[in-house]
Amino acid sequence: MNAMKSAWLFGVIFSSLAGCAPMAPSAFVRMRMAGIPPRPENCALKFKYQSLQKPWDTSRFTQVGVLGVDLADTEWSEEMKDAVRTKACELGGEVATIAAVNENPMSHNKAALVLVYRATDHMRSADVF
Repeated sequence: MNAMKSAWLFGVIFSSLAGCAPMAPSAFVRMRMAGIPPRPENCALKFKYQSLQKPWDTSRFTQVGVLGVDLADTEWSEEMKDAVRTKACELGGEVATIAAVNENPMSHNKAALVLVYRATDHMRSADVF
């Protein structure tokens, strides 16, 4: 019986600590907007900032999709870049920008909408980025 109590106590403590462990952001495709072929899984991707004060000119790009990111940051952390890169490359994207971040008032976890773009074919020069 003593071993059973120890195992139960260990399970309670472990599960409560596991719930407190920080988790990495995860990305998922919310919408695919263009029939662009995918790029390699770990493709080169530019990460831009979008704000009303300093808008980013998207006129030379085609939006290829929208990603949702759970446990997001308001800035491009390395963990968030890693989560977004795979999904953005699947969409054929070359540039990702954070469009909006919302915080859950109960859990304080943040979720982001990330817009994914690809340069228009006739705009494939280094000055586009």
